[in-house]
Amino acid sequence: MENRFPGVIIENYDCATSPSGFINEPIFYEWVSDHFPASEDKWTLLLMNKYPSHTSNRGIATLISKNITSLHFPSRITNVL
Repeated sequence: MENRFPGVIIENYDCATSPSGFINEPIFYEWVSDHFPASEDKWTLLLMNKYPSHTSNRGIATLISKNITSLHFPSRITNVL
């Protein structure tokens, strides 16, 4: 990937793309699986919009298995917050 931000070390970042340019279910699932550590003793709250890829059964099941619960904002409201 071309470094478009001089001075930023790009090796420390993960990046995924889709043909549409928007997040999709496989990208969301990979993000949830790889970047959220599991907690055994406490729950974590993840706030996000209700984009369809965020509400897939596979993604939600992975969040729950890691003791993460999600709160979905109504459509078209996150830009107001």
